[in-house]
Amino acid sequence: CYELCQCGGERVRNYVCGSSAEIREVITSEILRGGNHTVVLLLPKKLKRLDVMLNELPLAGWGVAYIMTPRYDAYKDIDGVRYYAHSVSITCPYSKRQVRAFWKKLKEVTEPVKLLGSEREKANAIASHISETVQYDKTCRYRMFAYSALMEGRAVCAGYSRLFRSMCAECGIKAICVDGMKDDVLHEWNKVLIN
Repeated sequence: CYELCQCGGERVRNYVCGSSAEIREVITSEILRGGNHTVVLLLPKKLKRLDVMLNELPLAGWGVAYIMTPRYDAYKDIDGVRYYAHSVSITCPYSKRQVRAFWKKLKEVTEPVKLLGSEREKANAIASHISETVQYDKTCRYRMFAYSALMEGRAVCAGYSRLFRSMCAECGIKAICVDGMKDDVLHEWNKVLIN
């Protein structure tokens, strides 16, 4: 459950969460709202790397949203228990309808992958799916989201990388996006933790 409060003229949702599962559920539902907004998580302890955990969610990490959790040391006492307030900023360039369509399709395309045996088989199946269904589009450098790759079938390297990460996250595989230079051009790719 949540309560609304005023914060700098903006109505911000406050959520009391007791577990990592609850935190993930809240942030996924907030991403599904679409658009840019901020929420406050009231947690029983301070979390130093909350942003890392949240950006591992299938819809986050520029899949369709990017999450920032600036340090926020405020607290609130509820029924004699102290909860620490963690502000979470969600940057999402898509509407609620677009995010929900992406989420639905992401689940559809990863369903057969989840049935495979090993993590290596799953990662290879994800890479094959992306290479077969997404066309590199160097004419538009703004196709850098997993959304562009999955929903439009066109993307630059960042779109490929972010879709791969989102599909891995949906299949329970830890993958990150890495950026750097290749032949004097900014490029993005993935690292995957298998076994």
